[in-house]
Formats: sequence, C-alpha cells, structure tokens
Amino acid sequence: NTLELRFMDSQVTVKLNGSQIIDVDLINSPVARQLHAERPALMRRAGLIGLQKHTGNVSFRNIEVREVAV
Repeated sequence: NTLELRFMDSQVTVKLNGSQIIDVDLINSPVARQLHAERPALMRRAGLIGLQKHTGNVSFRNIEVREVAV
C-alpha cells in the first residue's frame, strides 16, 4: 500500500494507493470544530510524526518527508 499525506495550512488530503480518501480542513470543517475541545493537538502547526499499527507485524520502508512548493 502507498499512503500520501499532504498538509497545506489547515487543509489535509490523504491518498491511499492513489485514491483520495480524505480531504478536510482541520480548522473550518464542522467535524474539526467539534473535536478541537477534545483534541487540541489538531490546532498544532508543528510537531512529531508518529507511525503506528493496530495488530500483527508491520514494516515501513521508503518513508519520505519533504516540503512541497506551492
């Protein structure tokens, strides 16, 4: 599987295997506004990137983090 995450200001786009599955504004969408009180980290402009798994074994490879010109 290939996962692409793109952050442009508060806009987040997620593609899984080339298909867009999420396109949301983390500040202005109704869902995000509802979650801000519960998850203040949504308002952070910088921080760490975490990788996780739910069950079983997992491997990560070819991870790239880069700034993309607008």
